[in-house]
Amino acid sequence: MASIRMIPGEPALIILEKSGKRNLVVADMHIGIETSLGVEGVVRNYIKKNLERLEKLIKENKIHKLILVGDIRHRLPIEKEYWQAVTEQEELDRRIALEIPDLLLKFKQLCDVLIIPGNHDGALKSYFPSVEEVLIENVGIFHGHKILSEKMQKAETIVAAHSHPAVVFRDKLGYRAAKKAWAVGKVGKSKTRVIVVPAFNEFITGTGINEKQKLLGPLFKTDTFKVEEVDLYTLDGTGLGKVSSVNNEEFFSQDDQKKYKKLSPRRDAYGKRKSYPS
Repeated sequence: MASIRMIPGEPALIILEKSGKRNLVVADMHIGIETSLGVEGVVRNYIKKNLERLEKLIKENKIHKLILVGDIRHRLPIEKEYWQAVTEQEELDRRIALEIPDLLLKFKQLCDVLIIPGNHDGALKSYFPSVEEVLIENVGIFHGHKILSEKMQKAETIVAAHSHPAVVFRDKLGYRAAKKAWAVGKVGKSKTRVIVVPAFNEFITGTGINEKQKLLGPLFKTDTFKVEEVDLYTLDGTGLGKVSSVNNEEFFSQDDQKKYKKLSPRRDAYGKRKSYPS
């Protein structure tokens, strides 16, 4: 039976086969979302940094196969008639989108590469082997935007993407912080475990499941999957409990609250605010 290990601090996991082969799974890279920054030099720098992160994970963990689970690129190039003007933003989007296959080809020199296409990844099929879903011993992997096949339904663990899971923290003063999170749940009363992988791209935090209480895709819209029963984990492996218990009311412990009050004197400790003539 294959075993699964999340990589601490990274939205990536390793599937270790009985033979010893190591498969690295990353999802929702959305290469090109950086073009929203507008400055081409900045865009290319961030894309380079993301790909270097991936290269480092492959080398450090001695990976045999890299599995890219959908939405590898962010946009398809916009096609316009010759008489329609192309904006600078559209032209940048187009150049980045066309360069993505070449950017990814270097990973073939490090390990095998398999693509499970998302909505915008069709053109990458001619560069890399691709499948709609893959079963590695007892672990099934798919992007999440389509219905599971019968073969995949028999897997003990299903690894999915597409939802960009995150958790939202809100303190007593109303400050809000969102962090990428692993979402782990079960399908109905079966023993089938579902692991939803956070987005690899650092610009995508994701959707706070404890706020929205939903995951994307047909699998999570059935009565047999209870989102409120999903367990959330931060990237460093900290267990936060079930979605239903992470309710955003307060995230300070009692000790933290006492400490916070000592560090934050009340306004009336300073007296009334003075008014000055303009």
